[in-house]
Amino acid sequence: MSKPLYVFDMDDTLVNGDCAMLWNAFLVEKSIATAPEFLETDKAMMALYARGEMDMEEYLAYTLEPITAIPVAEIHALVEEFVTLKVLPNVFPEAIKGESFLSKVRQGTARHAAGIPSGQGGCAGFCRADQSFTTRSIRRRTDSSPSS
Repeated sequence: MSKPLYVFDMDDTLVNGDCAMLWNAFLVEKSIATAPEFLETDKAMMALYARGEMDMEEYLAYTLEPITAIPVAEIHALVEEFVTLKVLPNVFPEAIKGESFLSKVRQGTARHAAGIPSGQGGCAGFCRADQSFTTRSIRRRTDSSPSS
């Protein structure tokens, strides 16, 4: 018998906020993104995303530009700082408290209110529609159970 697949959007589901917007605000706070209109442009692009009209390549080019000259090791350090300071405090407690919510979904013990049939475990994970380097760190720091 095959197991069902449950995929959760991290932003505004497991995390109270949009991680891409939090990352971009973090880049401004750290004076890495210095264009005066950076956050306004990000906000406008996210409005396009909400309407299904965003050009993802344009968005990624714009939002990744501030870090293109930064060595990879420094980016990894920034990501860890970002996750610690900006993401973890915004993770909904149910997502990581005790056994993580995703772990409970995999085991079939998630609350029925989440729309998961009781006793029906399956593969579970989360997704985001932007760069992956922050996503990997967030997953590693919030989901202690093994991938299915």
